Amino acid sequence: YRREYMVLFIRKANGEKYQLTNLKDIMTYPDLRMGALRGSWYGEDFRDLSQRSKLFKQQLHQNNDYILLFKWLRISRVDAVINDLYNGFSLARDLGMTEELAVHPLVVNDNFVHFMLSRKSMTESDLNKINTAVQSLINEGAFDDIIKAYIPEQYADFFPQR
Repeated sequence: YRREYMVLFIRKANGEKYQLTNLKDIMTYPDLRMGALRGSWYGEDFRDLSQRSKLFKQQLHQNNDYILLFKWLRISRVDAVINDLYNGFSLARDLGMTEELAVHPLVVNDNFVHFMLSRKSMTESDLNKINTAVQSLINEGAFDDIIKAYIPEQYADFFPQR
């Protein structure tokens, strides 16, 4: 129902510091430390680098708590946090960090998010109702309004939704 952009949240002060066009470029900055949620999917390139590159593994600091990752970013324990664009800004807002952060233009992974429903407990009628409701939100513009409520205005059109 929406796209999930896994992006690098960085401190605004470091906005121009990292010239990255792909994930491998991170290794050209050996002192760059990335925070990531343990067990999350960040795409095939991330998986391959984290399995094959000793340097990338050294740069990667994983934790089970997104909030802690953003706190680490605030105190410079890490230089970037990989997170979904919307979830990241929601956490940043809750922590009072929105003005401190920027999103690096490198997209770590771009994927679609879907509802996962059980065929055993979901009827065809219920599925159609959900699909109709989501499509109605999209057609009426309410979906875009909801998405824009979660991210600062300068990023609202930077990442297309469909």
